[in-house]
Amino acid sequence: MKQVIWVIVVLLVIWGVYALATGQGKPAGEDGEITNDNSSEMAEEYNAISLAEQTAGNEVMVSSYKLTAPGYIVVHAVTEEGNPGDIIGHSSLLSAGVGENVSIMLDSATEAGQQVIAMLHMDTDGNGEFDAVLDQPASMPANDSTMEIAMQIAVVVAAPVTE
Repeated sequence: MKQVIWVIVVLLVIWGVYALATGQGKPAGEDGEITNDNSSEMAEEYNAISLAEQTAGNEVMVSSYKLTAPGYIVVHAVTEEGNPGDIIGHSSLLSAGVGENVSIMLDSATEAGQQVIAMLHMDTDGNGEFDAVLDQPASMPANDSTMEIAMQIAVVVAAPVTE
């Protein structure tokens, strides 16, 4: 029975990677929000987020995300200990599903060498407005069969030189 569960998990992960790579779930809105709501189909899947190296400035670009229910992408500063710190920006409400290339405007500009964390939060209170206290972080499977917060850390590099 345990082997059957692992096979199902592996197949879901492979399908998720394929869906992200081929652009299924086609984002269409301003924040990469998808227009086809597959929330019943997505319920058995997992949350995920992908963040590449960032350029210094007033925005963070999220490469891709997957939400099992409506939620937000929240950008945190990183503490000296490497943990999520103050919230420095967040998306508007995103539908359940897959999206890519989502730009998150920040409250203040990042600098070269700084680290940021992009984290998924669910719309826990269901009101469509982000609330840092009520809208809890989303979870995703960890390597050891437990659940962990769906987040990814990125390093900010110097802004490109323009002539």
